Amino acid sequence: MCWIYGEIGSEFYLDNESEIEKMIERVMKCLDMDLESELTKGWILNAIAKLSVCLKRESRAYGEMEGILKKLYSSGEFHSCLQ
Repeated sequence: MCWIYGEIGSEFYLDNESEIEKMIERVMKCLDMDLESELTKGWILNAIAKLSVCLKRESRAYGEMEGILKKLYSSGEFHSCLQ
């Protein structure tokens, strides 16, 4: 599902920042779910990265996303899900 949001959402809603923010919020909620595989987090992060390209740095969602990614990176989870 996250792959679809990242691929299709970033193309279809490229000029609609409010829709992109909603999609990022939905995808970020997936990071809190119990996942069967750490690789799934990699797909989630990939979708967040694709969607975030459509945002302005000043947006609320961008700031929230940046905070979550910093937390994942500092905890070591970021490295394990990208391997």
